[in-house]
Amino acid sequence: MPSSCDNNASESKCYLRAAISLLEGKYTLFILKQFFSGNQRFSNLLRTIPGISRKTLSDKLRNLTEIGLLSRTAYAEVPPRVEYELTPYGQSLREVVSKLELLGKEMDKPPVPDVTPAKVPAVLEARESAVRVYRCGVSEDAAPRRSLRG
Repeated sequence: MPSSCDNNASESKCYLRAAISLLEGKYTLFILKQFFSGNQRFSNLLRTIPGISRKTLSDKLRNLTEIGLLSRTAYAEVPPRVEYELTPYGQSLREVVSKLELLGKEMDKPPVPDVTPAKVPAVLEARESAVRVYRCGVSEDAAPRRSLRG
């Protein structure tokens, strides 16, 4: 079944590309994740997202508001107070962001070596070969090394 992003599909019909464009940028997912715990103010976001500049945060909040993921409420107070919250459209990304976070967590784990019974002899042989090379200081397919001491 052809996907909507095949080479012959028009740019406007690539739904994956459209979805990715919602989340593009270095800080977008970090910003959205902050809203899963409730409404946020600019200063709180600036404090909780490491490395983000005021300008970048301002631009990202404006963009997320324009595309409908966030809503902005300005209160007529002195000093002025502005709060942002996720719209229902933004809430729909909660599961996506959570799954991406889980994927990152899984990728951070060291790989589990494949030691199924069929692979055990090959694993043991590779280990023994590595131990021999380490102890001798000589690779089996290279000429012996000369000692620096003498």
